[in-house]
Amino acid sequence: MTKKDGQKSIESNSLVKRTSKGLMTSKGRRSQISLTSDIIKAAAISRASSQALVDESWMQEIWEWADKFGIDEDTIPHDSAALLALEYLFVYDISFLPESIGNLINLTSLTVRANKLSSLPESIGNLVNLTSLNIGANKLSLLPESIGNLVNLTSLYIFSNKLSSLPESIGNLINLTSFDVSSDEFLPNKLSSLPESIVNLINLTSLHVGANKLTSLPESIGNLVNLRSLAVSHNELTSLPESIVNLINLTSLHVGTNKLTSLPESIGNLTNLTYFGVESNKLTSLPESIGNLRNLMGLYVSDNELTSLPESIDQKKVNIYQSGV
Repeated sequence: MTKKDGQKSIESNSLVKRTSKGLMTSKGRRSQISLTSDIIKAAAISRASSQALVDESWMQEIWEWADKFGIDEDTIPHDSAALLALEYLFVYDISFLPESIGNLINLTSLTVRANKLSSLPESIGNLVNLTSLNIGANKLSLLPESIGNLVNLTSLYIFSNKLSSLPESIGNLINLTSFDVSSDEFLPNKLSSLPESIVNLINLTSLHVGANKLTSLPESIGNLVNLRSLAVSHNELTSLPESIVNLINLTSLHVGTNKLTSLPESIGNLTNLTYFGVESNKLTSLPESIGNLRNLMGLYVSDNELTSLPESIDQKKVNIYQSGV
């Protein structure tokens, strides 16, 4: 037998060989299966389609949610690619957010204020590209711990809900610059304290926690040295921590309508203050150092028990809002 004949014999007895048309042929006693490259490609497409169906099941949930609340397609696109690419979402007249909202991972801004939300899905913590979250004026009594995953947030508005506490994980939001957890008389939060982890929010420039039930501020608040606006009016504070005088970048400080009987002696360190509100407290005197507030334009001291003002205050320069002094 020649070498050529031997090669043919080997090929003819091979279990698998490639034909001139690209066929893979498997020989056996019980079956013979032929697959072309087109069949292989079709199988791959089928697998991809199946995967897409699995991937789009969460989209279907969002579309059904949008239909339920009459949210238009400009807000929630019914195109898969457009939905996944969504960066801004502002919805109203809703009573819940679907768990699948956490799959909108390209969102940078989510606004659901003034709705009827009583809870947030844990999956909200998956929206790690969010820089702005506004969930104010709802009926939230708790925030999920997962909110601490939103480390790219720069603004967080949770005013006017029914919150009695904040999760410790809030301290993970180290890029926050603006944080509002204040209330009004119709939609009150009821925070009795702020988490110690708030000290980690070193980039905060604005912190509003007015109209809660705070009886004290953490001593560590003095570490938030980038604060320019601090509003803690309408609480139940009996004193201010000494560390508050470290907030030398403050331009606005509102501590009115509390139960303060005195102010820190070194309050005059806050030389960048332009507005200082201490109205409706139980102050009988103001520290002499208040005269060091050389940028002060407005001083609100009405409804206290003051009989005089420090001579160090330049009353020709400062607008003083007072009664009974």
